[in-house]
Amino acid sequence: MVIESKVNSKISIIINNYNYGRFLEEAVNSVLNQTHQPYEIIVVDDGSTDNSREVLDKYSTKLKVIYKANGGQASAFNRGYAEATGDWLWFVDADDFLVPEAVQTVNEAVTDNGSELNEISKIHSPLYIVKSDGRRTGTLYPNSKLSSGFLVDEVVSKGDYKWPPTTGNVFHRSMLKKCMPIPEDEYRICADFFLCSFAPFSGLIVQTASPVGCYRIHQENSFYGVGFAKEKLKKNGEILLLVARRTAQLVRQNTGHKNYQYPFNRRSLETVVIAKRFGSLTVPPALSGIGLHKLWLNAEEIKAASLKNKIVAFSYWILLNAAPRKLTAYFIKRGMRKLNDSREA
Repeated sequence: MVIESKVNSKISIIINNYNYGRFLEEAVNSVLNQTHQPYEIIVVDDGSTDNSREVLDKYSTKLKVIYKANGGQASAFNRGYAEATGDWLWFVDADDFLVPEAVQTVNEAVTDNGSELNEISKIHSPLYIVKSDGRRTGTLYPNSKLSSGFLVDEVVSKGDYKWPPTTGNVFHRSMLKKCMPIPEDEYRICADFFLCSFAPFSGLIVQTASPVGCYRIHQENSFYGVGFAKEKLKKNGEILLLVARRTAQLVRQNTGHKNYQYPFNRRSLETVVIAKRFGSLTVPPALSGIGLHKLWLNAEEIKAASLKNKIVAFSYWILLNAAPRKLTAYFIKRGMRKLNDSREA
């Protein structure tokens, strides 16, 4: 049954797909079976070579399907943006899916926050973590409260704000007009990083009252999949550095902090070290040699840690930087397995 909403927000849902044919039907059906129908549904297939076309052919009369040559996630986002006509654009990854009340929940977030619509740059929501077969694990991602409000000060002080993966974000067209198209060579994956880093400088960010979708953890997941492959480590490090450069640029352009330097946190710096040692990541001078260690020592998490946690952190930092490669790799892989085991639990 379709439920009438307080407001008929024009929400365009754009599913981006590349070789996720095994998940695609669940994603499409989750959008078609909403309690409140979206304004339009578009699927952009980014040159898939699996059974995706066969899956999508079944929906040709129910939604708009665009087939394009493979160009990466940013190119799929750009094409979807060019085709969409709604006021709100919701990019959904084809390996994720929405809960039945997702559109209704976003509609309510639009009307219940008490702000003018043109003040809102983005509505976002945490996502339920699901296993590869779609079963929920009982946890959310992110597992802590999302940021909301006018967040420029938070970005300046921390370098980031708490936001969800692609499927948890709904962007207002007025915001997207200021930053689209996304650079396609730089964001073949993680195009959501580009859009979410821009959102705080464009207006208010509103959180929904409840989760709107499910984030699937599986081995082929572009950013959080299991693995220790050299190219994957390098790409993750490059994305981190790219986001840092972009955020610093946005802060300088949109605030009075003309000499702003991105405040790398402890985890970011450890990611850089791993990508450098095992992914051959090229790092800027500030993130090499003694400069890297000074940044880590001055990280907010290290300064605030208890003595016991400081000892653990220092031991891990020394391991990452100075232990034999095989020993370091063993402990990193072990940590990755534990992390993914906890997500699958």
